[in-house]
Amino acid sequence: DGIILLSPYLGGRRIQDEIRTAGSLSNWNPGPPSKLGPDTFEHELWRTIHHWGTSPQRRNAVWLAYGEDEDFRESNELMGQALPVSNVRMLPGRHDWDLWLPATTALLQSAESGN
Repeated sequence: DGIILLSPYLGGRRIQDEIRTAGSLSNWNPGPPSKLGPDTFEHELWRTIHHWGTSPQRRNAVWLAYGEDEDFRESNELMGQALPVSNVRMLPGRHDWDLWLPATTALLQSAESGN
């Protein structure tokens, strides 16, 4: 079981800047959990991603692909810190199906082979 993520939207810059200020996702301290709502969902999303870095079973079951010319590149690179390098693909392209179709094939092949 696992999850394939194609250029996901990971929230706004404020939380991402907070993580970068900490030096890395693994250094970031998300603090105590908050009730999920419109004002907390981005923080709680990043808390979940942060947890992937401490859970080999979860970390190894997530594959990510994104485009080198898309708006979400920086946030996806930040999320990639929590994943094995072999599970992350930055491919030529933008945030559209011309990227996602080949990305899906590449990630499915990687997941199937265990790389």
